Amino acid sequence: MVSVDYPFDTRAGADVDLEGLRLLEKAPLARARLDGGQDVWLALGYQVVRQVLSDPGFGREAATRPGGPVTNPAALFDPSPS
Repeated sequence: MVSVDYPFDTRAGADVDLEGLRLLEKAPLARARLDGGQDVWLALGYQVVRQVLSDPGFGREAATRPGGPVTNPAALFDPSPS
């Protein structure tokens, strides 16, 4: 199992996240530790992301329960020019 620290040091608005691509070469699913020490899973590969997005266990209702899945707003694409 691959384990990394997250978020990566990728510049906001970069076209490609090289660290994310290197990680994807190793595994489509990786364990990560956030800055605050929380352990999370990173779904990177197409099939894994598709599986997560179609699983009702990862819906909004599940996210509101204690221990539910979390998102990292900082990881969202920033379309503003640098």
